[in-house]
Amino acid sequence: MAPLRSALYHLLANRERFGNVVLLYGGRSPAELLYREELERWRGRFDMQVEVTVDRARGGWRGRVGPVPNLVSRAELDPDNALALICGPEVMMRFTATALMDRGLAAERIFLTLERNMRCAIGLCGHCQLQHLFICKDGPVFALDAVEPLIRARGL
Repeated sequence: MAPLRSALYHLLANRERFGNVVLLYGGRSPAELLYREELERWRGRFDMQVEVTVDRARGGWRGRVGPVPNLVSRAELDPDNALALICGPEVMMRFTATALMDRGLAAERIFLTLERNMRCAIGLCGHCQLQHLFICKDGPVFALDAVEPLIRARGL
């Protein structure tokens, strides 16, 4: 969430340059949600939409339960004028990107952060290689249209 967190702070600090800000955030369980105090603070703002979900509810959780892609339908967005930044497990990013495209957002307006096992950070060791791309030196943030066939392939 660190790259997303930085991007969100930038958006909020420069509100005059941006329109609606929507944060769709999920975790495996309520106990595993990071940045809880910030999430609550952001939820209290009137200039952004914050939707939170967990995969498995435990204890007194009263929020949404289900995967992050289920939140996409709740997002107040104009697909012709929106950008999406997605970080998390690759399977979640694939399904979230698909849900965003189903809402009309073009693949070149969806960005993924592919934080794989980076070791050397200069593209020599190959730990982060995704076919012809080296996540450490070519990314780690990519437009979906540049990596979609690669992230859909099994075993990569």
